[in-house]
Amino acid sequence: MEDRGATRRKASTRAFVGPLLMLLGGALASVLLLRDLMLEPPPVAGHVTATEQLAAH
Repeated sequence: MEDRGATRRKASTRAFVGPLLMLLGGALASVLLLRDLMLEPPPVAGHVTATEQLAAH
């Protein structure tokens, strides 16, 4: 005979949604921040970019 109180209950699906959304949000923020930091700003008329300065030497 099984004791109903001794059975383990599974965690509800709702318990996984919050942490999963936080993880995905953090990953998205990291990707956007890295993309923003890695891309060089668009060249402005009359402004010499770092790449052009290095290529000139």
